[in-house]
Amino acid sequence: MRIGYFDCYAGAAGDMILASLFDAGLDESAFIKEMAKLGIDGLDIHIKDVSRKSIGAKSFTFSHSSEAGAGTGAQPHPHPRGWA
Repeated sequence: MRIGYFDCYAGAAGDMILASLFDAGLDESAFIKEMAKLGIDGLDIHIKDVSRKSIGAKSFTFSHSSEAGAGTGAQPHPHPRGWA
């Protein structure tokens, strides 16, 4: 069994954690297949290799498009209890 340990003393964003898991060997197609089971129409998952200042990494983003706002990128969604 393999175990991964995150020492996030200063915090970490979810996209950064997922991108690091893809870099560590998480199967991208298996992840996308599992996310499709959520049944969210218009959900797009983008995983790509990037290079910044000669350092290679993965970039991971979600976007959502709908017929009402096609082409506008991510769509806002309501937050519970009025959170902004």
